[in-house]
Amino acid sequence: MAALRMHNFINGVWRPAQSGDWFESHNPARPSEALGLFPQSKAADIDEAVFAANRAQEDWRALGLVKRAEYLLRVARVMEEDQEPLARTIAQEAGKQINEARADVIEAIHTAQYAFAFGHLGQYGRVLGDEVASKRCYEVLEPRGVVAAITPWNFPVALPFWLTGLSLVLGNCVILKPSEYTPLCGTRIAGYFEKAGIPPGVFQVVHGAGETAGAPLVAHPKTHVVLFTGSYEVGLRIKQEVAKHANKVCTIETGGKNAVLVMEDADLGLAIEGAVWGAFGTTGQRCTATSRIFVQDKIFSSFKKKFLDRSRRIRIGNGLKAGVEMGPLINETQRRRVHEYVEIGKKEGAKLETGGRYAKGRGLGKGYFYEPTLFTEVGPK
Repeated sequence: MAALRMHNFINGVWRPAQSGDWFESHNPARPSEALGLFPQSKAADIDEAVFAANRAQEDWRALGLVKRAEYLLRVARVMEEDQEPLARTIAQEAGKQINEARADVIEAIHTAQYAFAFGHLGQYGRVLGDEVASKRCYEVLEPRGVVAAITPWNFPVALPFWLTGLSLVLGNCVILKPSEYTPLCGTRIAGYFEKAGIPPGVFQVVHGAGETAGAPLVAHPKTHVVLFTGSYEVGLRIKQEVAKHANKVCTIETGGKNAVLVMEDADLGLAIEGAVWGAFGTTGQRCTATSRIFVQDKIFSSFKKKFLDRSRRIRIGNGLKAGVEMGPLINETQRRRVHEYVEIGKKEGAKLETGGRYAKGRGLGKGYFYEPTLFTEVGPK
């Protein structure tokens, strides 16, 4: 069956890329399953979206905080009516286990509701203290203009709302460039804003690769804010580009090397579950993932045995299937990268306790699955 063609959402209208180029989105648990064809946007499409956003911005700003916030509540209500289908889309396209996908949707709804509630607090200033009693300093929040929001595939619905909700309520127009690995989720978000009646140009979605769509969006002289969540390497390039523009600011969120500390008085059962899901939730593909575990000597052997036992019992598979606890990595490139790091660990003398291989077996087919993996004795010898 031919994949369904989706479109960019620009100035309130659904349209293909001007180049006529397309790319496919696939289910990482079943790579042969195409979920849709999406426009491979380039500079001309970005120009069109940026022009529409700048044209819409003054009217959007003049609408007022409370009226703008009402649109976010409408979006939240539309999403509430579509929770399960949207969660299944996330599980299919991002590879998430279905309960995680449902949580992703709930988080997006709550973020939209929070943005609505913030709008109903009314515009206000913050009084800043000063040593002179007769002096008062006020902080007032004002929109900057057009926000470019570039979001990742690991939280393909929740994260766009983190970056766009308050931006919209405070009077900015937003252009969302979702990850090219989860474009269907981005399209669904655009559909919710359309149903909520968002004015043309205020919220737009432009699809495409980072090089062809993301880079010109960041560099465009008429975008004023860049919000990005993703890799450190891309974040660094964005900061370098934004620094060239006097009228532009950015906020960048990239990955961490997060650690869990387990002390000898810990509730061991709770610590095991927390460490396991911190490490392997979302198949380890999140900036807050547990990368390291430090365990106090007295309980190390007991913790290690129980952690390994629980890790080996994690059920891997298609996130839509009942009982599955961990889905696939997002694509083959990511799976190869994980395996390369495992090989580096082995060469550096760390002890591979479990995993370290592509996961294969009944029901896994050709999906991008990898075994839960743990090293001990890591570090200089």
